[in-house]
Amino acid sequence: MNLASAPLAADSARSELRALARLALPIAVAQAGLVAMALVDVAIVGRVSVNELASCAMGRTIVHTSNALGMGVSAAVDPLASQAIGAGRPGLAWAALRATLRASLLVSVVAFGAALAATFALAPMGVDPALVPGVRRYILGHALWIFLWPVFLAGKNFLQAHGATRPALVAVVAANAVNVVACNLMVRGDEALRWVGLPPLGLPQLGALGAGLAASLASVVLSSIVLFAAGRRRGAPREQEGAVPVAV
Repeated sequence: MNLASAPLAADSARSELRALARLALPIAVAQAGLVAMALVDVAIVGRVSVNELASCAMGRTIVHTSNALGMGVSAAVDPLASQAIGAGRPGLAWAALRATLRASLLVSVVAFGAALAATFALAPMGVDPALVPGVRRYILGHALWIFLWPVFLAGKNFLQAHGATRPALVAVVAANAVNVVACNLMVRGDEALRWVGLPPLGLPQLGALGAGLAASLASVVLSSIVLFAAGRRRGAPREQEGAVPVAV
């Protein structure tokens, strides 16, 4: 490399790093926010009951394991959308997202059934039978999450193919705010109101069920925001009628 080209190479490297940071930083912060949701659940449920916390821990493991099916399907939109956008056909990328969403919802039916079925194996495996009902309540409360988590991931992958990473970050921040409030109210009941100086309203302590319901509510926020952002990038209607691209 000659001396004249060295400054050009340095400028190119700096511009590439800036572009990478603009794309990667929102993704990294969003991932940290998703982890924070689980930590919030642990902190809140742990204040109520050790048994409920144990039920949540086992239920969360089962939910995330069963959700691997939908997560795998939702990842399919990434190469399909990227290929279509690279070819200048955003409508086909939108068609790929729609196909992925339909497939992930179908697979999530199996995932939900598998999660519930897994609870019947806990007691024979040596888990305290007294904890099993709490695990089932947690999974039932998590039902919407099981269906909507792959939807969020598919929408996020679609947006990333467009180079849009901020909507997922906004979704995670909003979902965390909803989860903190909902989880406190549903898990701790009136105790949460008294803790912030508000009068009790007769709210029950739902324990593991409340943690699952709060997560489901947060998943509605996650999926709604990314799908709204994705819908604004659907492309020309005439392109949507084309075949979904297949990566080779």
